Order: sequence, then structure tokens, then C-alpha cells
Amino acid sequence: MNRRATLSRDEARRVLAAHARDLSMGIGVADPVREAELRQIIDGPAAGDIGPQQVAVRGARAPEVRVQADREPGADIEEVADTRRRVPLWREGEGGELVPLDPHAARAAIAGAILAARGADGAPILYAVSRGIGMVVTRTGRQPSIHVVSDATDLRIAIDEHLSIGVLKATKHGPEEVWNHDHDTVRARLTELARVSAWSAVRVSLPELRTVRNYPYFNPRGKLINAAGYDPLSRCYLTTSTHIQRPEPGETPLTVLGEWLIDFIRRSFGSPHDMTYAMAALLTVLCRDMINGPTPLFAVTAAEHGTGKGKLVDALGLAVTGVTPTTITCSIESDRFAAEIAAALSKGRPMINMDNIRPDRIFGGDAIESITTRTELDTRVFGTNDEMVELLNYAVWFVTANNLQTTADIARRKVDIRLRSKEDGAAKRGGWLREDIDARDGWTVRNRHRILGALVAIIERHLAAKVDGWVPGVSVWKPGSYESWASVVGEAVIHAGFPGWGEGIADAAAASDPETAAYRQAAEGIAALHFGRYGNADTERFEVRGAQLAPIVATVEHWADKVERISDRDGPAMFRLSWRLMRIAVGRTWKFDAVEGRMAGTLTFTETRAVGGTVGIFRWRVDE
Repeated sequence: MNRRATLSRDEARRVLAAHARDLSMGIGVADPVREAELRQIIDGPAAGDIGPQQVAVRGARAPEVRVQADREPGADIEEVADTRRRVPLWREGEGGELVPLDPHAARAAIAGAILAARGADGAPILYAVSRGIGMVVTRTGRQPSIHVVSDATDLRIAIDEHLSIGVLKATKHGPEEVWNHDHDTVRARLTELARVSAWSAVRVSLPELRTVRNYPYFNPRGKLINAAGYDPLSRCYLTTSTHIQRPEPGETPLTVLGEWLIDFIRRSFGSPHDMTYAMAALLTVLCRDMINGPTPLFAVTAAEHGTGKGKLVDALGLAVTGVTPTTITCSIESDRFAAEIAAALSKGRPMINMDNIRPDRIFGGDAIESITTRTELDTRVFGTNDEMVELLNYAVWFVTANNLQTTADIARRKVDIRLRSKEDGAAKRGGWLREDIDARDGWTVRNRHRILGALVAIIERHLAAKVDGWVPGVSVWKPGSYESWASVVGEAVIHAGFPGWGEGIADAAAASDPETAAYRQAAEGIAALHFGRYGNADTERFEVRGAQLAPIVATVEHWADKVERISDRDGPAMFRLSWRLMRIAVGRTWKFDAVEGRMAGTLTFTETRAVGGTVGIFRWRVDE
């Protein structure tokens, strides 16, 4: 069997001359490939330069990857063996001499060594990622990320700690071993391997990396992964293990989580289901690999500043991942916003928060719709001229805003977590029991092992119950496109005892849609009560009582099926229904023009109070 080896330039000339003489005498047949290889040797670099020549010879052995186990100079004194692999670009020939490898064999040898190289935790050092070849980058106090290897220099830096590549240099004194990653021959081979196509050519495949995490998670089979390393099933690299303390005897997951979010439960969550959806967001992060498909957008909204939207989202991120979520700003330029989304996804961020949504902006568009409906996005990373790349979208997305207004499509693809201050002057409130809940060294971080233990216990107990045949006692709300998410997360929160799963979703979606005719008609009717009759000129507020609102609600077509079953004689029942429907619109703002004596301005439903019957407080801002 013929193998690749090397002839000297003089030998190549003699072989080529003999071959030409044989052909002139009618001996043998022409071999253009062999002739080209011989001419390449003859026309190749002079002695002292490196350039593996190619020629067919018999009996040479296949290349081997040599492992150096000797301690390197300057190595840690406690290190018993060096883990760097020495990859020679030569091999032993028939007579025991060292001969250079041809380019294909050299590339295959380096590729095999890179694939075999492992880090301190036993995980591979390079992976196949959506943008080509990547490696994991960890930094203290920050979320680990995926760094894309873009060229030979990046590849050399990535493998420098693990591999030592040697070149056989021909000199006048004979072959000389050179171990240098900056050598032209080594750089040429690394340049080839920086392209994913070169790996398929040598029939070696890098392990696929979908995301990188620094927190425990459940893989697609429901197994808790909390050991540092690479999990091929979830295609995830876990950078570190985390201490987890499950609830002790006498504790339940709900009591632990309630102790953590006691301030929001007492002072900010508008309804019990708001707490439920906040916990569903955390369970979504932990169970993301178990969910086959996209997940909804979690919208943390409020009617005014200072209610704690950012504090809540940061606390949620600290509890699960140990760091605050990645924040991106919703730019007016749609292309730039889409590029910022792509940049966050390319780094493998698990939680991403879209902040700084202006109240007068309708939140939506192609980029937002894509991240809420697709797990694979074709996009271009901002600041590059690269061609379109495919990015995996397995992040859990948040948006924080006051008086969030969305398009109709986004309205049905989000889950609202509404914060409503139960005290006047939300931004000036004091007396928080967990004042440092969102600090990097605050209450959440100090008790992270207990919070994680409670969340993990919820999932583990639910999975164990499903094996035993547990069936939810209530209907599980499963919105379109998110059936898998609802089956995993929804059933888990129901089994754990969280209240209100599925409540407020349809109505909140309607309230957030500025084009919804029902709420617009209700606002028109409320505005018709006239600020001059009911309002306070100093506070720009006016109150509307249930008796005044009920007829307005009863005439709204969208709610007709809910109110027509109530008799006109059931006045108090109508009032209660009216306010139950309107409470979901707390924080919504409507804008009106001056029509029929009504002042032009904006109307905001700020809160409800029970003062001698239900009273709604509205703020009316008059346009100058």
C-alpha cells in the first residue's frame, strides 16, 4: 500500500528523469499525478525551508500523535505530568528515518490531537458552534460566554495551553526538530482547520456546543446536571458546580421562595398569579433543555416608576445563574436592535432582558416575533460583514417597561408579571425587608443555595410524581406554540401548589394591545365622564365608582358574553364584574383628542380602591 513520504530535490529529479526515459522507450504508462508531485518537489523551497513535499512511496507508516508526559520548565511543582500533547508533522519511514507528513496527513494529525485534548475538568477545548468553531471563556463574576475562533491566530491561542506542534526542518546538518506554533507550516495547517469544512475533510467532528452555563440545569431526559464539564445530550458546557440545599424537614419550596420574595408578595405583586409567573420564568431557565420549542416572553410591567421591575429581574437572574441577566436596549433602529439580539445569542446568554421601552412606543416587530416563536434564527452579527449565520435561541427573554404597549402578535406571546405599588409614591417607598435582594453580594446571593434547592426540588418532585402517574387536578393552560413549555413548566408549578396558572393571560393580552376595541371603548366612556366634573385640578386625578363604570362595561362588545348573563337587577354583581375586568388594565394609558367639550390629553388607569364600594383612580394629563 502506497503512503505519502518525502524525497529530496535531487532524488525527485532522478526519479522524474528515469520515468521520462522509460516512457520514451515504451515502458510503463504516463502518471500525471505522480509527475506533478515530483515537479512540486523540484520547484519547492530550498534546503533549510519547510514545505512538506508529496510523493508516493511504499511502506511508510501512518502518522502518530505523540504524548509528552515530561514536566515542562516552569511548570507548577505539584503538577505530576504535563497535559500538553506533542503533535509532530513528521513520522518514521521504512528505514527508521524521520520524514515530513504531507499536508492532508499533517492536518489530520493536528485535528485528531485537538479533538483528544481536554481541559482541567475533562471537557474538550474546542467545539462546533453556530458561527463556526468556538471555545468557552470564563471570567470571575461574569456570565461565561462562547468565543468564536475566527482565524489561525485565534486557533493557535486556543490550543496553545494544550498542544505543542512540531515541524521537521531540513538543514545542512540534517533534520532539525522545531516546536513552534508560529512556524509557517503550522500556521498554514491551523488556517485550514479554522474552517469547519476542513474538519469534515479529515473525517473528524468537533462536539457540538449549543450553550454554556454556570448554574445547574436539567438535561432533556430530566437529569440534574451539576458537575463541571460537557454534557453531549444537552450539548451544554457547565463551567462550575453549585452548592444546592433542598428544603429541610418542615420546609416546603413555597415557604423558601416566599421568604425570598416577601417584599414583592406584600407590596408589589398585583395578583397571586404574578408570583406564579415569576417562578415559572425561573423554572423555564432550569428546564430549558426539556422544552421542545420556543418559550414565551416574560413582561415585567407596572404603571409607574419605582415599583421594582429591574430589582425583580436582577434578583431572578442572581438566584439561578449567579449573575444579573444580560441587558440590551431597544433601539429605534430595528437593524441595530436585531444585531444586539444576535450578539447576545451568539455568546450563549441564558437570560436576556430588553429594557428602556418607552411608553409611547408600540413594542413589537420582526425581531421580537422571531425570538418568541423560533429556536433558530438566521441573522448577521452587528459590526461584521459576515454572511448570514444561524444562531440557536434557547435564552429566556424578559422585557421591563411602564405602561407597555405591544402589537397584537406580541400580546398573545407574552406572560405578564404585573407590579402594582400598594402605597403612594412607589419610588419613595422604604422599609424593604430585602433591601439588597438585587445586589451582587446581597440576600439573594447569600441564600442562593436554598433558593436553587427549592426550585430543583419542585422539578424533581414533579418528575417523580409523573413517573407514578400524577395527573393535574385542573386544566393546564397551554397557549399556542408553547404547548411543550406549558406541559413542563405549567404542570410543575401546579403540582407545587402555586395559584392562578393561566389566569389573567387573555385579558392582559387584550389590555396591552392599544388597538383592542373593548378597552378603547371603555376608556372613551370613562373619559366622557369629564375631568371638570369629577377631577381634582391639583392632583390631575378623578375617581370613578362602580355604578358609573358598569353601564360602560356592559356595552362593550368584547365583554358582552360575560355580562349578558347578569341581570340588570344584579347591580352589585355587575359592579364587581366591571372592576374585575378593568383591574387588568391598570397601568394602561389612552390618548384622546378634544372632542365634544372633552379636553385633549391622556388618561391612565392607576389603581383601584375599596372606599364605600369599588373606586377607580384615574390620572388625566391635559395637553397644553
